[in-house]
Amino acid sequence: MTKIDLSNTTILLTGASDGIGKGLASYLLEMGAKVAVHYNSNKVSAESFVAEYSDRAKAFQADLSQEKEVFTLFERVEAHFEKIDTIILNAGVFLPHSSQSDTKDWLAVWKKTISINLDAVGLLTKLGLDHFLKMGEGRFVFMGSRATFRGETEEYLALCSLQRRIDLFGTQCCPFFWEAKHQVLCCFSRIYKNPNGRTVHTNLWRRTGIE
Repeated sequence: MTKIDLSNTTILLTGASDGIGKGLASYLLEMGAKVAVHYNSNKVSAESFVAEYSDRAKAFQADLSQEKEVFTLFERVEAHFEKIDTIILNAGVFLPHSSQSDTKDWLAVWKKTISINLDAVGLLTKLGLDHFLKMGEGRFVFMGSRATFRGETEEYLALCSLQRRIDLFGTQCCPFFWEAKHQVLCCFSRIYKNPNGRTVHTNLWRRTGIE
């Protein structure tokens, strides 16, 4: 296992109560980081997990499909830890909505997928950029899926429509703005995972401005 010294580093990780998010949170804590563990509904898992690292981890509940809760999540994390060094946007849903289903039901799934996988990502990025500007630097990690490159089957059209946009947003648009306007250190990563949660591709994309 690769060792990274993350002591004195605070990380907000969304979707961290189970799956790859929980595994990543465990790794970050083992490396010495302080971690804000976000969860939506799996309270038992999140709170039992942070109990093992009560001095460096705290669980925060938020339904990312609700705009108000996204704002509140960031405010609570910022108030508790004061300084956030890295934001890892891992939370997302993979909901089927076949074109053969009722149109209203199809649209409801589409809207929920967009709200969590795109709107919440955009809002947390904006809140993070504002915070990093005050702190002088910061890092984002955007978690994606194989749909970015290979597309997806018809029952996952919402997911497929989002992935390439998030990829461009996270690795090109945001770094361009951040470096050109504020000229501070900027580091964005792309991590792709397949359906069983295993990382299949990692690409670290880095731009450094003049501090």
